[in-house]
Amino acid sequence: SMAFSPNNRHLAFGSSDKICRLWDTVNGEILLVMEGHTHWVRSVAFAPCGKQIASASDDSTIRLWNSETGECLFVLSGHKDIIWSVAYSADGWRLVSGSRDGTIRVWNPEIGAPKLSGHSNWVTTCTFSPDGLQIASGDVDGIIRLWEVNTNRSSSLRQELAAGVRTVTYSPDGLCIITHHEDKAVQCWESSTGASKSIPLSSARSGHTDWVHSVAYSPCGKWILSGSGDKTARLW
Repeated sequence: SMAFSPNNRHLAFGSSDKICRLWDTVNGEILLVMEGHTHWVRSVAFAPCGKQIASASDDSTIRLWNSETGECLFVLSGHKDIIWSVAYSADGWRLVSGSRDGTIRVWNPEIGAPKLSGHSNWVTTCTFSPDGLQIASGDVDGIIRLWEVNTNRSSSLRQELAAGVRTVTYSPDGLCIITHHEDKAVQCWESSTGASKSIPLSSARSGHTDWVHSVAYSPCGKWILSGSGDKTARLW
């Protein structure tokens, strides 16, 4: 897993060797080596301020690191299995994590880490909406759920049989969600903030001939870029 710092000067990288590394994107120098996890590091994320890095691991923990010194600040425990995904809220005060134990946890210094149950299988991806009021998550069964952060209530955005969800991504304005799946499909959905419901904007967009590994919105929200194992990137 990789994540750029907010100023794009640094790249955090989590690896199967249990280590997180911080790279200088200008000269390629390794600035920090952050050790502490006892298993594969599956996901990394920068705090919006750039001063902290979160890493999630197969050892069922999340570690928070000082991005300037490499010091481990906190170890967050609670999940019972591999943690596939971790993400910060836009204000940097909360973290959301999704695990193979089928649960999502929202880590908040004021209220602890409430467990959100609703998925019936591995949670592979999760993220906050830009305004921090909603969480989108996906699982290996192809189910996408939308959670109201203030109430912990959720609704299923998709019920029919589908390929597993690899990533969920909000548009910059929070009105749309992009998902990509193990069947190579990239889909666009309309999200409703404040209402536990969402509808598809379009049917599955195809074109890739191998797994889609990543999708991202342009800052203006008008374009979507998808990258695939077929060695191509597509602009939608």
